[in-house]
Amino acid sequence: MNELESRYRILAPSLGRLEEEGVYILNEALRTSGIKVHSIVSRVKTLESFLDKIARKNLSAPFDEIDDLVGVRVVCLFRSDIQKIGGIIRGQFTVTSEDDKLDGVSLDVFGYQSVHFVSSIKPSHSGPRYEGLHDLRLEIQLRTLAMDAWASLSHYLDYKSEADVPRDLRKDFFALSGLFYVADTHFELFYEARQRAGVAARKDATATPTEEQELNLDSLGAYLAKRYPDREHSRPSDISELVGELAKAGYTNLGQLHSALEDSASLFAQYELRNPPVGVAPRRFSNVGVVRISLGILDPKFCEIVGYTDTDLMLKLRSEVVKRAST
Repeated sequence: MNELESRYRILAPSLGRLEEEGVYILNEALRTSGIKVHSIVSRVKTLESFLDKIARKNLSAPFDEIDDLVGVRVVCLFRSDIQKIGGIIRGQFTVTSEDDKLDGVSLDVFGYQSVHFVSSIKPSHSGPRYEGLHDLRLEIQLRTLAMDAWASLSHYLDYKSEADVPRDLRKDFFALSGLFYVADTHFELFYEARQRAGVAARKDATATPTEEQELNLDSLGAYLAKRYPDREHSRPSDISELVGELAKAGYTNLGQLHSALEDSASLFAQYELRNPPVGVAPRRFSNVGVVRISLGILDPKFCEIVGYTDTDLMLKLRSEVVKRAST
């Protein structure tokens, strides 16, 4: 044990570097691919845990037999992401073994579903920062958010297998596991439906908006992208906030919003010319900014909801709206 402990302490700095580089490579690859994940967590197995595993499994050559001295867990959002991220892992690392615990398992072990990749740094990653790392292994674990949540809960209860669960609790335990499985499946179905809704919204945006078109995140995003293609496209979170403001002001469909923007287009142009946004280049409002300013000029109720303080210019432009309505 003294010899193993000494060897572990010598290896520990390299294990820490391997952990850091493994997470960095994954983060960069996921960022480039555009795949969003819930989290990437990592750890180096502690000396205590290392020695405990040797004793429990009676290992004779632990540095060859233990693959998870460095462990990285990627928690993704949807089941379909597992295949995509698995492809990224195979592309970015040398994968020596792969353990797929997703298919063919019963619902009572849903929380232990995952894919494990025993990997190492590719030879193509060269240079001083990778020196001494290529012969070390790390285990990358991939699972969905629902799988991870159930695994965390069942781990907290200290139940590792069916045999651990008291007989009178097994029915509820398996039912809960099944609920997490159903949630995981329906998250995926909802995601696919959302993708189809986005495609449909972009298709509908090619026509003149009508009162039949519901105003929501997808439809408003597609409409703004079409109406203001040369302006900065706001983030989905900003568009979502605008949807809420519009709903409070009584705008429930794209037809209403389109008419209001048409009515205030020339007045907005005057406002932007005299009061361009500060600190952005070019000095033009984003697509969400156009809507907020336009309705702020046209609609006092909307102006109140978003918290605008009426300026002399906005009041003057609004008086023109009133004048037009009376003629």
